[in-house]
Amino acid sequence: MKKYILKRLWQMLLVLFLVSVFCFSLVRLIPGDPVKAVFGEVQYTEEEYQELRSELGLDKPYLEQYFRWITDFCCGDFGVSYTFDRPVRELVAQRAPITLYLTGISLVISMILGICAGVFTAVKRGRPSDTIITLLANTTHCVPNFWLALLLVFLFSVSLGWLPSYGFAWPSEGILKSFKTCLLPIVCFSLGPIAGITRQTRSCMLEVIRQDYMRTAKAKGLRKNTVIFRHGLRNALIPLITFMGMYVSTLLGGSAIIEQVFSIPGMGSLLMTSVSARDFPVIQTCVLLMAAFSIMINLIVDILYGYIDPRIRLN
Repeated sequence: MKKYILKRLWQMLLVLFLVSVFCFSLVRLIPGDPVKAVFGEVQYTEEEYQELRSELGLDKPYLEQYFRWITDFCCGDFGVSYTFDRPVRELVAQRAPITLYLTGISLVISMILGICAGVFTAVKRGRPSDTIITLLANTTHCVPNFWLALLLVFLFSVSLGWLPSYGFAWPSEGILKSFKTCLLPIVCFSLGPIAGITRQTRSCMLEVIRQDYMRTAKAKGLRKNTVIFRHGLRNALIPLITFMGMYVSTLLGGSAIIEQVFSIPGMGSLLMTSVSARDFPVIQTCVLLMAAFSIMINLIVDILYGYIDPRIRLN
């Protein structure tokens, strides 16, 4: 198992290096001049322009800029934001917990409800309950997050006035206030994954239920729940874990839109603001940290493969 994990760690580091190169390169293809974006509407001279460009390190050769950035990044120095005039590390430390909090709760809810609904529909295949849940899952899976967010804001905030349309509050600031501000974003984060996990779980369980060992377990007189969950669900977990690992990356990517709609001060909204302002240090840090988190999730998924199915460790 150690050899298996070390192999995956080496692959993870290689992917992370390639992501850092692409991130650093693509950010510089964004239209616009970051120096002019810093000045904004303020009048400046050519000397002031060149001085600020030199201060930001943009006058250095490309490779020197990259190695300087990646070296500082590995040492925990993410640079200083052009827009906020604050260390990027402070901005990330302030905003990342909010995004992880919302996406973490959404992921737990999605896994529990999605797996339960998927197992239920597989066991009740062909019955009205299966048809209704499958139809709802297929419909919900096609709904864009931003459209759903705007619809919920219009319905529950504008029309009914039950919930706030923007902001975020931690539970320490008041349980009720935190619940009201987080409910709509969490619903937007969760509905798509619930639908996707339901469909995937149903598909995997239907394939497993047809296997000979499932019929043998039933013939031995084991309880139905034991057959379904111990023998069926466990063998359906490998493709399901892959699917859920992919959804973590989807949640992180979708956080930018949801946080913008609900004015949540998280990593997603920070990234969107920084792209508009050509704030290179913030964009590079946000993209690389999100990529690193997604890669870590994939590593965890690979390790779980080895524990669920020992045959995978031999590969």
